[in-house]
Amino acid sequence: MFAIPIFDACHFFNADITGCPLTIAASSCLTGAAVRYDGASKDFGPLHAWPAAQIRTLPICPEVGAGLTVPRPPVQLVATNRRAAPRARGRDIKTLDVTTALEQFAHTSLQQLRAESTLCGYIWKSRSPSCGLGSTPLFNDTDTQIDVVSGIQAHHIVTALPWLAHIEETQLLAPTVAARFL
Repeated sequence: MFAIPIFDACHFFNADITGCPLTIAASSCLTGAAVRYDGASKDFGPLHAWPAAQIRTLPICPEVGAGLTVPRPPVQLVATNRRAAPRARGRDIKTLDVTTALEQFAHTSLQQLRAESTLCGYIWKSRSPSCGLGSTPLFNDTDTQIDVVSGIQAHHIVTALPWLAHIEETQLLAPTVAARFL
């Protein structure tokens, strides 16, 4: 673990906000929730080291929020043509398509995030078809990786809330990057 100095964030961002803490949204699996497709979590220890009096974590799992089960069949992003947005299709069950459910949840969660008056950042799970931030493999119909893109949730939220501090958990492993993010 590493120590990160925290400033008086409440007054730095908005002097009218009292009773902080500031809110950072995070992929639920990173907070220790067993919500991944395989029923596991990807608990990210540094999140638990941050002072709860100053930082509140808002866990969000787009797949569970979209009504998908735990466990569930794995999905991957697939490009159906160059102009259309990628589809979230089953990796092993090729007829499975959960794109619409994930896009609907992205819309719903955007409203929740906009209502969070102390929201200042979002920590994304790398390589996830919903949460990857520029690290999610994009495949063609023959299962060949053709690119690396953002997941469906990450794409929607970053586009709608570009002023938020956005970062993947893998980037937070560097203490200087973590300090800069905070």
